[in-house]
Amino acid sequence: MRRNKRINSNTKHWKRITGIILKYIVYAAILFFVFTGGYRFIQMMQYWHKNSLIKEKYVIQVERLKQEQEALKKRIDDLNNNPVVLEKLARDIGFVKPGEVIYRLPNKGEK
Repeated sequence: MRRNKRINSNTKHWKRITGIILKYIVYAAILFFVFTGGYRFIQMMQYWHKNSLIKEKYVIQVERLKQEQEALKKRIDDLNNNPVVLEKLARDIGFVKPGEVIYRLPNKGEK
């Protein structure tokens, strides 16, 4: 009977020691993952923030280019379909209608 008590006592002792060792191993693993994973998480968040700023700049640029494209499409449509706009452009570069007389006035500095 004494032998059974001794075996039970040793078994309980080793179970207790094994449990403590396992707890420390688990704690060490958790700390390792917290510190290494935490650093990677911070890196990931910095990378995400940097990319979101770049994306925001590109979104603004795309919107500006879309507006510019719409303005150019309207200009092309006006040049193709609006004779008043076409005539104004032609007069701006020096064209005149047949039979018109051109009067050139001297600049203020010229005599």
